[in-house]
Amino acid sequence: GVDFTLQLGDHWFYTPGDGLHTLADLQQVYHKSVGANGHLELDFAIDRTGGIAPAHAALYKQFGDWIRACYGKPVGQVELPKGQSSVTLQFAAATTIDRVMLQEDLTGGHTVVTFQVDVEVNGAWQPFVQGHPIGSKRIAPGTPVAATAVRLAILEAFAPPQVLLSAFAPGPCA
Repeated sequence: GVDFTLQLGDHWFYTPGDGLHTLADLQQVYHKSVGANGHLELDFAIDRTGGIAPAHAALYKQFGDWIRACYGKPVGQVELPKGQSSVTLQFAAATTIDRVMLQEDLTGGHTVVTFQVDVEVNGAWQPFVQGHPIGSKRIAPGTPVAATAVRLAILEAFAPPQVLLSAFAPGPCA
């Protein structure tokens, strides 16, 4: 996991007058931790009265709003069928996406070693992202593309995996 403080200077306890990280800092840490099969532990620094400084509360809210705006509503989602190594997410019409999120069911342990995601554009398949491993969550950004389908292929796994594939339209997720 990644331990990260809202306050600059890596202070875990509320320090009056300390500056705060920016939303862009929090976004980067989110993608490099949660989006890379990790966990983010963000401090919650209460002041000596037990309250939350208004600037802290506003940034926590802004960060939560950003996460919901980016990852709350995929344009499409499909589960890898049990025992299969690939699945295709079909769109009714060309749909612009710029990232996919893969989530592996870890009930039976981590199984995916490598994967590839391709997109169908004008009737032809082209690579979108390739990586390893998936784990609890992998957010894989790609170049924005108008695709009619997204295909996940598990290239190597220790056992038959269970994976959820979600595709997202470009948005405030830089």
